[in-house]
Amino acid sequence: MIALVLKHWRLASAAGAVLLLLGCLALYRESLLRDGGRRALDQVEMKNAAAKDAAQRAQRGVDDCYDAGGLWSTITGQCSR
Repeated sequence: MIALVLKHWRLASAAGAVLLLLGCLALYRESLLRDGGRRALDQVEMKNAAAKDAAQRAQRGVDDCYDAGGLWSTITGQCSR
């Protein structure tokens, strides 16, 4: 086996270089996928936080209406006193 590799050292070197290149490309692809997934999760978390804040603001409006003795209309989304 070693004698065969030594006899065809150019072919063995080229095969090694190709395998090294393929390994590097696979690692690069994996890092791109990981970064894309992280970016997507960050976007979802940001949208979830914005939705949570909007829901809390809306709930405060309803609570303020009831605290002031008003009646909240679910049809109009307004407080009537």
